[in-house]
Amino acid sequence: VLCALGSDTGGSIRQPASYCGIVGMKPTYGRVSRYGLVAFASSLDQIGPMTKNVYDNAILLNAIVGEDSKDLTSASKESEDFTRKIGEDVKNIKIAVPNYFMSDIVSAEIREKIEEIISLLKSKSVTVDYIDMKYLGDRVDIHYVLPTGEIVYDFFDALKSRTKGYASFDYEPNGYKKSNLVKLDVLIAGDSVDALSFIVFNDFAYNKARRIAEKLKEYIPRQLFEVPVQVAVGGKIIARETIKALRKDVLAKCYGGDISRKKKLLEKQKEGKKKMRRLGSVDVPKDAFMAVLKLDE
Repeated sequence: VLCALGSDTGGSIRQPASYCGIVGMKPTYGRVSRYGLVAFASSLDQIGPMTKNVYDNAILLNAIVGEDSKDLTSASKESEDFTRKIGEDVKNIKIAVPNYFMSDIVSAEIREKIEEIISLLKSKSVTVDYIDMKYLGDRVDIHYVLPTGEIVYDFFDALKSRTKGYASFDYEPNGYKKSNLVKLDVLIAGDSVDALSFIVFNDFAYNKARRIAEKLKEYIPRQLFEVPVQVAVGGKIIARETIKALRKDVLAKCYGGDISRKKKLLEKQKEGKKKMRRLGSVDVPKDAFMAVLKLDE
């Protein structure tokens, strides 16, 4: 048998594969369609490949990943060639190893194999950190890799707010990595506002743009003319909200008379608003800038 597929939630592919000396993998949730997979409850079951070696595993993964219209949980992410990274230099990669892997809980034979792998990784300039996976009383230590752009705005305030002040975090640079990024440009009344521009991951651009437009509509005061709030990517408008104009009741003193009089007043008001839209400017209050920076609250 050259290859096989299995379903994995907590190790149903990886553990049997390790026992048999083959390669088993559980893909990231959403990368492989779950259509046809029988789950007896709502779970994180994933279809994954089992093969004799890593290269064959990558080839099979290439064949099964992708969006599926029959599975709403499948991700709309472009396919990639997983074989191209095989054999790449792993220098400066950091790997976490739970302390209990090296304790008496694990049999001596398995510990010896783990130590061999760690020695191999270190010989290739991989950084190996030993971490404690146990809960520390009422606390837990979480290690995560995040893009710097996700924490520079309001991450610390949001962390403190959601944990009632108990959580804290420390960070260290982890190098540069290529990513699919786009620039969000905000236009208010047709004018670009550079201070509100964002660099975001492409997959998050639309949702981020919608939230920015909605938040600015909420905080920018109404003018005597209609103000469009637009968010664009590369010149293409992907989100828009309109701040309605303040409107004076020019018919308030028209208690009767010919309808043409009323139409004349409304037409005059319409022309005045067109002129204001051409010549008017919009001041963006400080609260609007702060609200955009705190979108995640």
